[in-house]
Amino acid sequence: MSSLKHRAFALVCAIASAAACFTLTAQEVKPIGEYKPTGNPMFKHKFTADPAPVVIGDTLWLITSHDHTAENGRPNGNYVMKDWCLFSTKDMKTWTEYPTPIPIEGFKWDTTHTAYAAQMIPRDGKYYLYISTNGAGIGVAVADKPEGPYKDAIGKQLVKPSDCFATSHSWACIDPSVLIDDDGQAYLVWGNGACYYAKLKKNMVELDGEIKLMNVNWNGYRFTEGPWIHKYGKKYYLTFPTGFNPSKIAYAMADSMEGPFDVKGLLCDANNNSSTNHPGIANFKGQWYFFYHDGSLPAANGLPKGGSFNRSVCIDKLTMNADGTYNKVTMTKEGIWGGAAAAPAKDNSKVTEFKSQGNPIFRDVWTADPATLVDGDTLYVYTGHDDAADGQMFNIVAWRCYSTKDLVNWKSYGDLLASSDFANGKPNSSWASQVVKKDGKYYWYCTIQNSKHGANSINVAVADSPTGPFKPVAEPIIIDNLTNGFMWGNDIDPTCLIDDDGTAWLCWGNGNCYLCKLKPNMVERDGEIIDLKMTSYEEGPWLYKRNGKYYCIYASRTYGDEANHKNPQGNEVIAYATADKITGPWTYKGQVTGSARNSFTIHPAVVDFKGRTFLFYHNADLTLNGKRGALGRRAVCVDELFFNEDGSIKRVDQTKEGPAPIK
Repeated sequence: MSSLKHRAFALVCAIASAAACFTLTAQEVKPIGEYKPTGNPMFKHKFTADPAPVVIGDTLWLITSHDHTAENGRPNGNYVMKDWCLFSTKDMKTWTEYPTPIPIEGFKWDTTHTAYAAQMIPRDGKYYLYISTNGAGIGVAVADKPEGPYKDAIGKQLVKPSDCFATSHSWACIDPSVLIDDDGQAYLVWGNGACYYAKLKKNMVELDGEIKLMNVNWNGYRFTEGPWIHKYGKKYYLTFPTGFNPSKIAYAMADSMEGPFDVKGLLCDANNNSSTNHPGIANFKGQWYFFYHDGSLPAANGLPKGGSFNRSVCIDKLTMNADGTYNKVTMTKEGIWGGAAAAPAKDNSKVTEFKSQGNPIFRDVWTADPATLVDGDTLYVYTGHDDAADGQMFNIVAWRCYSTKDLVNWKSYGDLLASSDFANGKPNSSWASQVVKKDGKYYWYCTIQNSKHGANSINVAVADSPTGPFKPVAEPIIIDNLTNGFMWGNDIDPTCLIDDDGTAWLCWGNGNCYLCKLKPNMVERDGEIIDLKMTSYEEGPWLYKRNGKYYCIYASRTYGDEANHKNPQGNEVIAYATADKITGPWTYKGQVTGSARNSFTIHPAVVDFKGRTFLFYHNADLTLNGKRGALGRRAVCVDELFFNEDGSIKRVDQTKEGPAPIK
């Protein structure tokens, strides 16, 4: 697809001495194409580089540079960059392309005719596009809509090459990145050879104060160019290429934009097919993504083979540890679309420690659907990692792990596994799970939304350690067409019980409660699937055995009088049933809890640990970073559970304090 001419537009601009006021004539900018990437590089119809993502509402927008080829179709021997490309997506699967938001000729002050890296950011109903050139400086354009049309906002450079006081080469004034902090202060970061920053006035088109060098402990990682600045929680992140021909990507963290930033190490290795690389990072609908470019595009569609001057944008997932540090990214051919590639091993060396403050227990992220495992003298708790936006139902981005020896002192191992680590697993569908141990191996039974088999499936990953790395098994154990419950997507919430004779049983279901035996290999079904016909059952079963009796503790939501297990709130409560044989018949025994605080759902896990029994569950009572808990932002809690002499479970009161410590 050839480059497109810029659409005509009108703009009236009046600039006061201390502020800029823009009146734009809104015009419709029509898309020029739609693409469904199948792997990296993501766009194969033209060369794209220097990716800059920005999330606006339910849409991710992506500005890229545009590497042009020579008219004879051969690769150029240098950078030929005449304009920028603009794309958008609502689901990371289908991407819409728009005409170039502004040609380099739109900046009359530019003398280089070279469109280097750019970034767009919204503020107060306007959209600001910061661009760089090959030696003429950094400019800013403005529009009424993300897709434009854009026009030079000030008619001159925002930053001139002479402003780059620590460097003397002509291309030092490139690669702008912008952050608007929580207090509304905007910052511009840029540079090649040295990393500069300055505050922006609220009008976004004037610097506010002096230009400074970023205060960074480089720790041996030389800054090359292409800085990317962003903030998550209370941490500031500076991500940048280090080295050249080829470049690797490193990152630094700080508690303030003033620094000092401390370089933590490499985010990814060199791609070895392009002399440069350029990072862009975004959190979209609960999943972190790492954007970069390489030179791997094969010759096709009238384009020559990719390389250092014919680059292509790629995307892979980015995960972080509980302390905010990143797990190293492996650049893949499959990208975020393939699903068949094994997940890279998670770095468990950066374990964080904390003390319980009562309920909810875990306060680093929102957590849900707890599952417990006792291994030696340690209790492990596996949870979903909730990260729903306001108004969003569920957005469970990964599964996490915590451990304790006394219910007071805890360790967090961060996110260890995600639904997209499994073949055909849809991102952010990491629903309830459980880990069990057998014959020295650890088996993680997980619910995912499956793009191949339809609805949900139950899969398993295997490890030699309770904290992994876990390797997904290729085929699911349960797929949607094996069951016929009245709820769509009823194959969720697996629980596994290994009986006294070594037989493993898998139980699951939403609306219907199913059971099947597992083969000794723990990754295949052994025989038929049974509907246990559990009374007042909704979802989230937990199998437990005590004194020869089987317990199924589960989420229940029923209506009617007390004889029919009344739940006047309409929210889920925890109920249970017992049986003499795991295959039933099962007898309903009553409710264990009322509904969880502020939460429609609740999800039980029962565990015996050091002579006591505990009930784990979740509520929505945690506020994080100013956001309250919600349907998709839940928090795991624990209280002690007691039995009557006849084996029935005593009612559990949900407390703020949690259980007494284990001595």
